[in-house]
Amino acid sequence: MKYMKYMKFMKYMKYTKYMKYTKYTKYMKYTKYMKYMNYMNYMKLYELYE
Repeated sequence: MKYMKYMKFMKYMKYTKYMKYTKYTKYMKYTKYMKYMNYMNYMKLYELYE
């Protein structure tokens, strides 16, 4: 019984870590994308005013 509980716990830990990791990666991708878009918009404006 202890072993079964332990296994469930381990699976749960792996799952939570994985979820946190995916959320983090998604967030990073999103922030990078936003920065890139802002940069592109800024460059376009700069070109227009030049």
